[in-house]
Amino acid sequence: MLEIDELKLINAALYVMEKLTPEERDFHKILKIFWFADLKHIKEYGRPITEDAYYKMKDGPVLTLLYDIFKAVRDNNEPLCSKYSQCIEVYGNHMINPLKRADMDYLSGSDIDALDNSIEENRSFTKDELSDKSHGLAWEKSFLSSEIRLETILDELGMQGKARKEVLEAKAFARAFA
Repeated sequence: MLEIDELKLINAALYVMEKLTPEERDFHKILKIFWFADLKHIKEYGRPITEDAYYKMKDGPVLTLLYDIFKAVRDNNEPLCSKYSQCIEVYGNHMINPLKRADMDYLSGSDIDALDNSIEENRSFTKDELSDKSHGLAWEKSFLSSEIRLETILDELGMQGKARKEVLEAKAFARAFA
């Protein structure tokens, strides 16, 4: 398994929260914004924004570590809570606020572009609309509460041939040296 750059992940989440209004900052919307940003980023640049794994959940794909961080802060569960409670606060069960600004040094220009595009495309959707929109081929072909494999994500993107091979080889190379 690849090591996840937790600082990049939390700073990307802080960035998304900064761009959303307080009323828009719920777990579900943030996690779906990441899903659609990652689809775009993988298609255009051959890599996801973070190395966090997506799992198939009832309401669509979910970044597992980010979701675990949100829940740990909400439920005051260690060790993730103490690590991230200075960055975010959770209220009303699923609403979230940033407690500090994102450190933009962790995000590339392409990361920011993909996140910005996803925010603008998805911010006005309801929870049900985002769930329906995220139930694409990768979600359909995966098992509930299981990881959505990169190969399946590439199937959803229609990525074939040389581009597909390059993405899979880059992931295998990164895994070998993690």
